[in-house]
Amino acid sequence: MKINLTIDATPEEVRRALGLPVMNDVHQAVMDQMSDQVKKGTVDPEKVMEMLGPSMKAGQQIMETFLKGMGSAMETASTMEEDSKKKSPSE
Repeated sequence: MKINLTIDATPEEVRRALGLPVMNDVHQAVMDQMSDQVKKGTVDPEKVMEMLGPSMKAGQQIMETFLKGMGSAMETASTMEEDSKKKSPSE
């Protein structure tokens, strides 16, 4: 069985539907502060990497999980193809 579901919604509508918090004000405050520091030349690269570290690590873990899943799917498809070739007579 195959089911396709298409949802036509803006990111804001999806956040509301899922009950996620609205972070616009927090995001804007962080971006303003970061912008001010860049303009003043007081950005500490180590602090930036410290701040981005957890999200970069999470992104890496997501990508690793995705690639493992794709590898498993490809292995399964390859095995199924080999099995079907063994079962069907050669032409």
